[in-house]
Amino acid sequence: MQIIDIEPVVIHVNHRGDWIHILVHTDQGITGLGEASHSSNDALLLDLLAHIKPQLIGQSAINIHALWQKMASLQMGRVGQTLLSGIEMALWDAFGQLVGQPIHALLGGALRKRVRLYANINRHVRDRSPEGFAKAAAQAVD
Repeated sequence: MQIIDIEPVVIHVNHRGDWIHILVHTDQGITGLGEASHSSNDALLLDLLAHIKPQLIGQSAINIHALWQKMASLQMGRVGQTLLSGIEMALWDAFGQLVGQPIHALLGGALRKRVRLYANINRHVRDRSPEGFAKAAAQAVD
């Protein structure tokens, strides 16, 4: 399963930043999804992706550890680590689809039957007062 394209999907959130998802497309029609949001420097993250993408096209998408080592050796700083994480997530997602297994099974299995829910409301809140955060938290629970 070879990588044929790596595509960023930028979702505008608000004036403070965007969410960036990474799609890794393969020659077998499988697309893996990863997340690489880094609100402090989205432009640099996208530039770094454009820089390393040619080095990843044509590589085996199932050789995740070798690709990770290759990307990590480029020493792209904190923003690069965020990008690396997003690409790695997408590679694991593609591999899981290929073998018909959830990623948690590929990484050693589930450790618990339930996971506590977490909601990040920080970007959504325009009213930055305690009351504004309380209102946003109540809406997230609903």
